[in-house]
Parts: sequence; C-alpha cells; structure tokens
Amino acid sequence: DWFGNVQFRQAVAHSIDKSAIIDDVQHGLGYPQWSSVSPSAGDFHNPDVRRYPYDLEKANAILDSLGWTDTDGDGTREDSDGNAIEFKLVTNTGNSVRQEVTQIIQQGMEDLGLKVDYEAIDFGELVGQLVSTYDWEAVVIGFTGGPDPYSGITLWHSTGDLHLWYPNQPEPATDWEAEIDAMYILGSQELDHATRVRYYLNAQEIAAANVPLIYTTLSERLTATRNVFGNTTPTLYALWDIRYLYRTDQ
Repeated sequence: DWFGNVQFRQAVAHSIDKSAIIDDVQHGLGYPQWSSVSPSAGDFHNPDVRRYPYDLEKANAILDSLGWTDTDGDGTREDSDGNAIEFKLVTNTGNSVRQEVTQIIQQGMEDLGLKVDYEAIDFGELVGQLVSTYDWEAVVIGFTGGPDPYSGITLWHSTGDLHLWYPNQPEPATDWEAEIDAMYILGSQELDHATRVRYYLNAQEIAAANVPLIYTTLSERLTATRNVFGNTTPTLYALWDIRYLYRTDQ
C-alpha cells in the first residue's frame, strides 16, 4: 500500500512541477494550489499550510530513507518487499488540459524511479471507478467546491462517498481523519464566523500534513465585457448577477 504511506505521498507531492503546468498548459494564467480551499473563499482559505514545492532531490531522499530503491538496476524502485513500484494513473478523456497536466505529473513521478502507466478513459467510466467499483490506483480529477468549505463534506468526512482514500468508513481509519471529521462537523454546527473559520483552517493544516490529496494549480478566470455595460462584477461564475447589468449607451 504505497499511497498508504504518508512519506511516499509527500515524495510524490514534491515531484509535481506546478510551474511547468502553469507555463506549458495554462500559458501563465494559473497559480500553485496548496490547500483544499482556494483563496477566493476569503477567510476560509489557509495560506499557511505545509507546502510541497517541486524538489526532486528532496523527493528522492524521502524514498531512499524508506529503503525503496532500485535494487536490480532496471530504473524502477522496489519497495521493502521487493515489489516494483508500478501503478496506473488515470484521468478522463475529453479534457485536453487535464490530460496534459496528467502527463506532466507522470513525468515527475517517473523521474523518481516510479513506473507510472498513464491512461485516459471515458469520464463516466472514471466516475464509476471512483464511487462504485473503486477499481483505480491514482487519479487526476477536479472537484467543484463552493463558497463554504462544508460543501466538501462528502470528500473530507470519512463516511463520505467521495472520501477517495478509503470511502464510506464506519469509523475513521486514522486519528487525523477523525480530527478532520470533527472539524467539519463542528464547523457545520457553529454560528460564529470566526470560530467556524478556525475549524476549517485547522482541517486544512491537518490535511496538508498528511497529504491524502495532492494539489496542482488554480486557473485564473478572465471575463470580458463590452464597455457599453455598467455594474459588471466578475466572479468565478463569470458575470453575476445579470439582473443588475445596465447599458450605458441607452
């Protein structure tokens, strides 16, 4: 269970070249993402979580410290039991940006001596693997959140269908998952804004230390309007709310 080892997850996180994703795929219109809550969420975003910048030297050192080295000289590391570290990395077809990002991620992991078999499959099939058959090993996918972190409860709570690293748990499998569970429940019950913020900031810190998910980048959203419109307010959902737009030429 390689991904069950937090040090392995941290090493993989250090292998992802976010700058290459931003420059080569997003044409400079992107930002590194380090947390489950984006800066657009305001107070709920924690900018001080642990970060894993692109650093192959550090990533290799972590894997070496585990004793997971290339013992037979074939270019692929083996784990402590002598098993070659090889797994499938999937994403969905029909999204060229995501496929290009996945190939950059694949290259980073292969630079560590991991054998990564890349495959792009139909989105419906991928969703079925994630929430039904659980027949997958590593995946690149995007999740849509909301202005309140509680919108991610099915992903972060251990009982959730989308709790990807071990869904629908009857009891939290680890202490850190139990802590995140508690933060999300307390956050959903609390009315005081400052207290709610503390719960969700803490949840992000716990998640960043344990790396159940590895983040890539955030896309910059650009909205263009003709100069004859007034009261334009760009948001993540383009222009909101069109009821308040007016024409300045009439």
